Amino acid sequence: MLAPTHESQLSFTLSQKLRLHEGECPFVVRGPVAEAIGLTHYAGGRDATYVYVSRRLAHFDTPGAASPTIDFAPDVAGTAIIYDVTAGALQGKARPFVCDLDKRFVRIYAIMPYQIEGIRARHEPRDDGFELQVEFVDAMQERIAAVLPFALELSSSDPEKRKQKGYRATSESGTYQETFRHERPEEPALLKLVVRSLLAPWEMKLSIKF
Repeated sequence: MLAPTHESQLSFTLSQKLRLHEGECPFVVRGPVAEAIGLTHYAGGRDATYVYVSRRLAHFDTPGAASPTIDFAPDVAGTAIIYDVTAGALQGKARPFVCDLDKRFVRIYAIMPYQIEGIRARHEPRDDGFELQVEFVDAMQERIAAVLPFALELSSSDPEKRKQKGYRATSESGTYQETFRHERPEEPALLKLVVRSLLAPWEMKLSIKF
């Protein structure tokens, strides 16, 4: 069986949290190429909205379909922040840009009122493990109320334990909680947790003694 790719894991993770947006799509494609491009708008909480930009198979050979220029609806503020979720990078402020669909059919973008400026993560011990809590913050260190994807890695100093990796996402309110069950070893062990944003270059490490 083939291992899941970054894009498939990311898309699946987001699909569990996002819902179709009933409002106007913030992205606009103009000109003849517009019929070759699909724009699917999703709600991601108070502070984020997502747009999936795709190539329509029926118009696959339309000139410019591999590199459409993305413009913005009139109500999108010029200060809005665009993240290229597929690339895991900041696209920039709401200015027209070229979407690269040459080697993929879909790219995912997030539109936010401000940038992600940090991760707040902590753990609380339980009798049989611990509970992890994660949220992302803005420049004022306030929680961002949005669905935001992140990578999670858990490793142990116990050679018997396998490293665990996976993708997660906060809820629309911007919070994430997960309980990890962990048997206490005969000898003291150290668990290491790494939480890494999939949109911005932020990472947080936690160490848990057992």
